[in-house]
Amino acid sequence: DSLGLVCRVVLELMQALPEQRRRRRIAVSPEVRDQFHSYLCSVASRCLGMLEQIARAAPPTMAEVHKQVLVTLQGWISNCNINPEALATHALFLSTFDALANDATFEHAVDVLVEVLRCYDSAQANMPIVRVMVPRVMALKPRFVAARDEEDDDTAKGLCRLFTEMGEAYMSLITSEQDFNQMAVVELVLTCAAHTNLEIATIPANFWYRLVKEWLRLPQDEHRERLRASLHPFCAQLVLICVRLLRYPKDAPTADDDDLIAHRHEISDTLTDCCQILGGPACLMQIYGELQREVAATSAAGTAAELQGVEACLHAVQAI
Repeated sequence: DSLGLVCRVVLELMQALPEQRRRRRIAVSPEVRDQFHSYLCSVASRCLGMLEQIARAAPPTMAEVHKQVLVTLQGWISNCNINPEALATHALFLSTFDALANDATFEHAVDVLVEVLRCYDSAQANMPIVRVMVPRVMALKPRFVAARDEEDDDTAKGLCRLFTEMGEAYMSLITSEQDFNQMAVVELVLTCAAHTNLEIATIPANFWYRLVKEWLRLPQDEHRERLRASLHPFCAQLVLICVRLLRYPKDAPTADDDDLIAHRHEISDTLTDCCQILGGPACLMQIYGELQREVAATSAAGTAAELQGVEACLHAVQAI
């Protein structure tokens, strides 16, 4: 108990330091604030060492201490310019991936890794972190599939956030001429979009928007056409996924439910993104094929037919 108390007090102080830099309620001049920030950056590596010592000293049973270590680490990453090479090789950062395996620290570990991706989102400038992050995050795909199959939505949601943030942070690598096996990242995000939970499936919406936007910015040359060809099968699958996600849930309160309308707008936007890669006619033909299947199923069901599938197809056509 005494060890846990000491750890929590030290962690609370360490957590407060970087947070206070942005508190405008503290009346100091901009020069003093900048000096304080520079000092925090200069001692950041020592503070990470202290956090690592606390994490090692606290036994696994002290879950609250390990959570607080991760929260404090996130604050220092967010507020201090830690050298990317130093962070990429630091044992505390590497142990964050181990924390994903523990239910008690999973969510906090995801938050730390997402913060790293947001703060070090320039792939070319932060290659040490990219080399650590990409293979470890890609290796989490089987866990996401297992969480999906076991209907563990909390784990699936956390991993989907992580996969999507990685895709957005390293968008320049995905659209690069060099071969990094980057389509594996696109496939990973597509796996998230195929989740049956609407909230999880729409997390990658901004990824698809940014991917198409980056593709449109490329010069109209051979590389752009090669990239379109590489993205084509993923976007073709995404069209059918979007049509499925547009179905009204059987337990939907009303057709004018605000959350449901917002989700459908988001999915419709993703459909129009797909049109940029596939072309409008190709998208419509895919939806038409799905509509034929839905009409056939409805006809076979007779009076017990449900029309959500047909309505979803028609809504998709309207969106395009």
